[in-house]
Amino acid sequence: MITYSLIWMGPAYLDWYEDNNIDYVEEPHPYGGVVRKYTTTYCAGRIEVKVDGFKSDVSYAVGVMTSESWEVLAGYLRGTCGGLETDILLTKEELLNRCEMETNHKLQYLN
Repeated sequence: MITYSLIWMGPAYLDWYEDNNIDYVEEPHPYGGVVRKYTTTYCAGRIEVKVDGFKSDVSYAVGVMTSESWEVLAGYLRGTCGGLETDILLTKEELLNRCEMETNHKLQYLN
């Protein structure tokens, strides 16, 4: 049996948001000064593939997408009954397409 899990790898520092011109609002910090609240947050990482419970050499890079899309994809791979299981290895494109079709959510990537 083949299973899939989503591993978060970033972005892990706020400069990334500035470097990519992500919109924000400034709000007062309770201890003085201001803090930036980004209007959209993002995630990136990889899909890890396990065969019969053991990590395989296969993983798929997942580009930067909105946190909302990341959570939809993570939930889809996690599933409600122990996670997505297949008899054959699905490609990254097949996994992402199945997620969009079965969740009715269009994954939203940065740019």
